[in-house]
Amino acid sequence: MNGFILLMHIGTAPSRTDKLYEHLDEFLTEFRQKGYQFVRVDEL
Repeated sequence: MNGFILLMHIGTAPSRTDKLYEHLDEFLTEFRQKGYQFVRVDEL
């Protein structure tokens, strides 16, 4: 996925039971282990 842009909305509505921010560290760690790099859009 060279050049792939993944946009995520980490909504925090009280009614949501599946909070993304509770899994974000696991998500980022797994992708980093696979060699992905994360940069801000203004750094592209």
